[in-house]
Amino acid sequence: MQVTIDDPFWLDYIRRVNHQYGKWRAQTAKNDASPVQVAIYLRVSTEEQVEGHSLDEQLRQCQAFIKQQGWTVYKVYCDEGYSGTHTRRPAFRRMQRDARAGRFQGVVAHRINRLFRNAQAMLHTYSEWQAQDIFFISVHERIDFTTFWGRLILTILSFLAEIFVHDLREETRKGLRGRFHKGLHNGPIPWGYCNGRCSTCTDPNGPGYCPRAGLPDMHHGQQAIPHPVDSLAYVYAHRLYRTGHYTDRDIAEALNRYRLELPNGRQVTVRSRGRPGRGPGPFTKDMVREMLQNPFYAGLVPFYGSEYKGEQVIKRTRLQDINTGLHTPLISQEDFKWGLSIRALKGRSPQGRGRKGNERGKSAPRRAARVYLLSGLLDCARCGAPMHSQAGGGNARRHVCATRLQRKGVCDQPSVKADRLERELADQMARLRLPADWQETVIGYLLDEGGLEALLARRQEVEGHFEHIRALYEAEEVGRQTYLTEWRIYERQMAALSLEGQTKIDLSRARALLTDFGALWKRLTPREQQGIARSLLRAATVEGGRILRWSWYSIFAPLRT
Repeated sequence: MQVTIDDPFWLDYIRRVNHQYGKWRAQTAKNDASPVQVAIYLRVSTEEQVEGHSLDEQLRQCQAFIKQQGWTVYKVYCDEGYSGTHTRRPAFRRMQRDARAGRFQGVVAHRINRLFRNAQAMLHTYSEWQAQDIFFISVHERIDFTTFWGRLILTILSFLAEIFVHDLREETRKGLRGRFHKGLHNGPIPWGYCNGRCSTCTDPNGPGYCPRAGLPDMHHGQQAIPHPVDSLAYVYAHRLYRTGHYTDRDIAEALNRYRLELPNGRQVTVRSRGRPGRGPGPFTKDMVREMLQNPFYAGLVPFYGSEYKGEQVIKRTRLQDINTGLHTPLISQEDFKWGLSIRALKGRSPQGRGRKGNERGKSAPRRAARVYLLSGLLDCARCGAPMHSQAGGGNARRHVCATRLQRKGVCDQPSVKADRLERELADQMARLRLPADWQETVIGYLLDEGGLEALLARRQEVEGHFEHIRALYEAEEVGRQTYLTEWRIYERQMAALSLEGQTKIDLSRARALLTDFGALWKRLTPREQQGIARSLLRAATVEGGRILRWSWYSIFAPLRT
């Protein structure tokens, strides 16, 4: 039979063995000339808060017991939202300091497990109290811990509490792992998402900020759904991130200036959700760095787990596993990987080299990472080996035949500057012409990460939701005011999901750039140019410092003029 700290058999046995304890302690207090000063300690963990455990009830029972004994309360120490498995609790530490100063003669708690769920720490603390002549009373157990029998019972109950916590940890681990395998997220929902319970929304970025707060629920709350405002801001932030021109601090400042127009016509300035104990506010570079590297936004669920070292819980920082989530991604996995590759390039760029003047050392700004647009695409025309990319004299970017570089054979192909070959690449790109239907497809990707198909799918989703609201209205399950609000939201969303209804993009300017691919090429970043080159080209053969032959993927051959 499994025995827990709350087992009725144990509690009844303890009460019978110590039935004279309360009378003896009360008599001791009456015989003392000075009133007994006692401290009340209360605690409730985060999980117990959710389950409805009451601090008020703990305080009421402690005060009633103290009044019955004729004692006075020195101070009430309360730790709200802290685990009993460790001593790193602010109120408990304050109580210990006051105990060492001799400001009270005893400690009263509702139960033993309010003070501790760790046997070793409990016995260590109680040994200190004995040396300071401070008694401890548990109102529920009513044990005289000054006797040998009381200390024995204290030890047994403390170990039972520790076993309970250990079992609870194991069950919690199983539950977290089970949610992960189902594709559900563990922990707080990341910024940019919400639980979809609009009718009873308590999200910090909910009432007064989100246009759907108070409307019918979008989801049952088991999985995260995109937040109507914050999700759009995240897509905007990651688009800046992928250009490679913005630091985390730059993106944070851009988000703090970013404003969105809501379906009701009101404009709102985007804000963070804040941290526990601190409400919504501006973005910081640390917040931006964390969310840009979170795979959750690409439709994946990360699993980190935790480990225990004694009474300390340590969350692992290295990813343990990853799974496909049930939630809707805000960006594609390709875009997420692209962003990480840009961060990695910046992280590996050397410091303190290639500077002008006295800018040296770790404090000097990072040099821009070298990007070779034709890296991995070039072959030597003389020996057939691939051309490698490396920095030559004066940090000039060059392409060198692998045979010469690795000295595996004889090849007289000289190295060639990357700038010269990239000018030829720009000439090839200027000759591309995109058909009209391709242009519309590209514009679709400008409006949505998933392209025209994603726009169509979102339009169908919006239409389906409004049809559901219409059916509820016709069945008299929602009022007219709710129906009209949903209708206005529907109209604005449908307009926003059409090409001609966009206000953030000049479609005529976009079509002009797509018609002149050479002009568009010049506006792209080196990383973007490299990505397009690798998508269109199969290979290019180098001879005598120039491109002898271009090999295009067959699907893109008709684009060349």
